[in-house]
Amino acid sequence: MIFYFSGTGNSKWIANQLSKIQKEDLVFIPDALRDGTSEFCLREDEKVGFVFPIYSWAPPAIVLRFIQKLSLKGYNGQYLFFVCSCGDDTGLTQKVLTKALKYKGWECHAGFSVTMPNNYVLLPGFDVDNKELERKKLAESIPNLKRINTLISRKECVFSCYEGSIPFI
Repeated sequence: MIFYFSGTGNSKWIANQLSKIQKEDLVFIPDALRDGTSEFCLREDEKVGFVFPIYSWAPPAIVLRFIQKLSLKGYNGQYLFFVCSCGDDTGLTQKVLTKALKYKGWECHAGFSVTMPNNYVLLPGFDVDNKELERKKLAESIPNLKRINTLISRKECVFSCYEGSIPFI
């Protein structure tokens, strides 16, 4: 089962690619919250994934709120992972998310970041990528996601997130 949130479509694309290869159902977090659906039943061999964009170097508040409400019936240490999309850096996302999951009694086995075109423009000095860099990031995302899918299929316990030079911000 893959839970996802996407603001601009980058994370939705990632979630769809993961779902196809991993053969896991997709759950759009805003729909689950709106419908009041917070309990999901897991199979013994099921993988549990979270896919989301980076918002201010952390998971979006909606993802963390969803995790607080989430109940995974049948959870017995199944492989749990996250994949985040980012313009460049992930900050302390891994630390924040693994802490939220641990609070629920769940172990995060792996985490990955996929660099996508930058769309963060809220602070001075931030802007969207130029077209050349945008094309480069999109082209590189395909083999990166293929590698991530392979690692998830093997249930590898690995974290591959680029925090950046000032993750504490």
